[in-house]
Amino acid sequence: MILSHFFAGFDWKNAAELIGTAIALATLIKGTLEYIKQGAVKRAELFLEMRDKYTKFFYLFDMLDHQDTDEGCNKLRALQFEEKLRFLGFYEELALMIESGLIRRGVAHYMFGYYAIVCWKSDHFWNEEDREDPYWRLFRLFVERMLKEEQNFLPRTYNPKDYQL
Repeated sequence: MILSHFFAGFDWKNAAELIGTAIALATLIKGTLEYIKQGAVKRAELFLEMRDKYTKFFYLFDMLDHQDTDEGCNKLRALQFEEKLRFLGFYEELALMIESGLIRRGVAHYMFGYYAIVCWKSDHFWNEEDREDPYWRLFRLFVERMLKEEQNFLPRTYNPKDYQL
C-alpha cells in the first residue's frame, strides 16, 4: 500500500534516461582511464626499448670518456661513418619521441643527454664530418635542448614529477 503511493507519481521515463546517462558517463570515464593507462604503458615500453638501444653504444661512451688520451682520440677518429650514423640516429630518434610527447625532455636528459653533449663537443668524433651540416640539424637541436636542461637540472632540487614517463 505504501509503495503504491510512492510510485504513483514516479516518472519511469526520466528515471530510465537518468540511469542510462549515468551508465554512459561511467563507461566514458572508465574508457578514458584505460586509455591513459595504456598510453603510460606504451611510453614505458618505448623508454625501455630506447634504453636497450643505448646500451649498445657503451663501447663508444668509453671512447668519448677517454678522448683526451691518445688511444681514445685515435679510436674516435678511426670510427666508421656507419657507427657514427647509428649513434647519431639513435639521438635523432629520441628527439622525435620527445617532440611527439612520447618521452619527456627531463627524462631524456637524465638518461641519455650526457653523451649527446659530450659527442657534440668532441672534435675527434666529428673529425671528418661537418657537425653544422643541415642533415645533423635534429641532433644539433637535441643537444641544444639538453644543454638547456642541464642548466636547469644542476642547481635545482629533485622533483620526482619531472622524471615520470
